Amino acid sequence: MGGEGVTEYLLTPVGTTAFQVFRSVIEPGGGTGGPYRLDTATIFAMGLSGSTRLIVGGETRMLSEGASTSFSGQTLHQFDNPGTTVSEVLWVLSPPLPRAARGLA
Repeated sequence: MGGEGVTEYLLTPVGTTAFQVFRSVIEPGGGTGGPYRLDTATIFAMGLSGSTRLIVGGETRMLSEGASTSFSGQTLHQFDNPGTTVSEVLWVLSPPLPRAARGLA
């Protein structure tokens, strides 16, 4: 998913075909830098630490530790960390992104 000040970790084992799991570590002020869409039907997001602002279709949703939400990956969305400490988010995408979108040509 990428962005500035964002480090992402793919957690799903190779060969998983029903879903894909990522963990994003977002530095203060970091984020996607703008809205985007993904070629996936459903995205589930859960805050692991800190505070992450997620904007989905123009609606702001705050993800603090334990807070969760879901939405269509095809809806314009973006995220950032408006806080002063690192935030972390767990993402579950279903179905997984196509191989080319993950840089695995």
